[in-house]
Amino acid sequence: MFAEGLKRPRGRNLWQSQHPDSEKLDSSRHAGGEYVYVVDESEAIFVVPDGPHRHPEVLGQGKEALYAGEIKLDRMGRVIELNNLSGTFQFHSPAGLDCLFEKLAANGVVIDREVVYFYGPEN
Repeated sequence: MFAEGLKRPRGRNLWQSQHPDSEKLDSSRHAGGEYVYVVDESEAIFVVPDGPHRHPEVLGQGKEALYAGEIKLDRMGRVIELNNLSGTFQFHSPAGLDCLFEKLAANGVVIDREVVYFYGPEN
């Protein structure tokens, strides 16, 4: 369970429409890419190619999120980095990142604990 519950986005550009490339994470289709991710209220993980100020566009229209950050996959679809960096949502619970790790692993995504990086509010 995501400990912090739903959070509203913060900052500018909050009411942007959903990015045309926003879609549910599929480790085979998204292999070899760097993305920002947002976990929606149904616990689905949506991604958009990484770039500045992208988190508001992942779900769009100021929708709330359960967790958000960045994810990188190698060419085989294995997660090589997972973190909680998002200026828009600013999730600061390591338990939420652990929950996301467990969800990815349970869905067959290849991921190891050593590629998970938690950043506290001071980062």
